Amino acid sequence: MKKILMLILDGMPDAKERDTTLEIAKIDNLNKLASDGLCGMIENNINEHPGSGESHFHLLGYEQDEYPGRGYAEAIGIGIQPKTDELCLRANFATVSEKVEEKAEGQFGPKLILKDRRAARETTGLKELAQSISEINIEGMTVRLHKSLGHRAVLTINNVESSLNIIGNDPHKINVEVPEVKPTSNDNKAAKTVATLNKWSNEVYKILKDHKANTERKVPANYVIFRGPGKYKYVKTLKEKQGLDGAVVAGSPIVKGIGKILDMEVPDLHTATADYNTDLRDKTLKALELLEKKDLVLLHVKATDIAAHDKNPEMKKAMVEKVDREVLGRILEYVDFNKTVLAVVADHPTSLETGDHEAGFIPFIFYTLGIEKNNIESYNEKQCKNGPIISMDGVMEKLISLR
Repeated sequence: MKKILMLILDGMPDAKERDTTLEIAKIDNLNKLASDGLCGMIENNINEHPGSGESHFHLLGYEQDEYPGRGYAEAIGIGIQPKTDELCLRANFATVSEKVEEKAEGQFGPKLILKDRRAARETTGLKELAQSISEINIEGMTVRLHKSLGHRAVLTINNVESSLNIIGNDPHKINVEVPEVKPTSNDNKAAKTVATLNKWSNEVYKILKDHKANTERKVPANYVIFRGPGKYKYVKTLKEKQGLDGAVVAGSPIVKGIGKILDMEVPDLHTATADYNTDLRDKTLKALELLEKKDLVLLHVKATDIAAHDKNPEMKKAMVEKVDREVLGRILEYVDFNKTVLAVVADHPTSLETGDHEAGFIPFIFYTLGIEKNNIESYNEKQCKNGPIISMDGVMEKLISLR
């Protein structure tokens, strides 16, 4: 049986842009693979703005009701082992400014305008800021903040009264008022969790807005936004679900977390930083090393998505070209395609215009020696739409059939 090497370029497809990154980038290796392989489109219609976690989950052949939630997967990815009743939320350090108006009755704190969802991705002082809010008790519920990579963090509430049935305070856009946390069910647990998190958010703002560490930053990290509630649930391992022994090479906590949840091997590479500085050489060589002993290796690149979130077309183009040289160049040199199926895919489109994840179509390449190619000339959205369309959940089924 052949091995499967799945290269996932996070947020690689553009959404609705006229001239896409893949069309204008110099990607000779990807274009060669496209002309020699089977190309088409993967349809991601999980929801209007599909997350990376759930999208990766679907690419590995799992369904939405099996997904334990972004917060839980993110917690596992940074090395936390949440208890079964522990609520987990994905969080960002953020930048807010106060809206000057009279406080309304019942309002937890001042109305805030979200200026930057990621506090400019600046890391100065974040360790000290995280320490100052690492554990806060609110009316019998203890909220803990666990710092992750860069501006990212995870919140946990270890209490049997905590509820998944909430919507966080991240509005997913800037220059709007930060919403209060809201319940999605009419029960005491949801109400208590909502009240706790709203009071916690107000307390965090009081602590961070005047923190000494913020005087040393170009942009203050004076707030924390959060979303993606999750808790433990039983999920079949990749071996149980697909009959494959797998590994994940990634720097992104959410992708590492999914790998760990599915009992895949997840090496800890300090050079895999999930940003523009990630060492693509180290990651590729580790993936090829793991391919010697695993049935499936998932190699993840985050920087393409970051560039799109930053609305930086030049950087997105540069990262795609760098992947073509440093990742695909080595794969083409070292991989025996008599024994390997290569899949080049993405998890979702990310728009350079809005910076948001979008539902839509993802160009793919499947390649192995002997595959029936479909004469796509190059790897981009316009060319690949001439090939077959498959669902997110159908990707693994197709790859297994090519083994």
